[in-house]
Amino acid sequence: MTFKRLLDEHDQIDEALGALEALVNAETADPIGAMLALSKLAHELRVHLANEDSMLYTRLAVRLDPTYARAAVRFATEFAELRRDWDVYLREWQLDSIESDWPTFCKETAAMTLRLAERVRAENAILYPTALRVGLLALRKSEGAGIAA
Repeated sequence: MTFKRLLDEHDQIDEALGALEALVNAETADPIGAMLALSKLAHELRVHLANEDSMLYTRLAVRLDPTYARAAVRFATEFAELRRDWDVYLREWQLDSIESDWPTFCKETAAMTLRLAERVRAENAILYPTALRVGLLALRKSEGAGIAA
């Protein structure tokens, strides 16, 4: 995995977040459009999480001095909580529930998309540059590049 690829995936996630936000902020309800946008966002997140080494947080904590290592562990803990909340959100908001309670869907979606967007920004600004700096990520693909062991 490379720094550039992770950032490119975040761009795709941001685009999917924007599309979903636009639908829930529109004047008229569009449950089918929202479900399609939600499915697209869920797909982008699945792809990203499959590509993002889940051990990145742990490896980062090991490579940093204790003060920063604690911050990396906290970052990982917060991410685990967001993933649990995202899974609950996805189970709760299927087409029938979106259609039957559009206002609540919009409210909960606004809160969730904000949390996801904040996480993307934090990873772009803090996690990935730090992982790059300590040698866990390559800047871009070259022969044999990826997450270092």
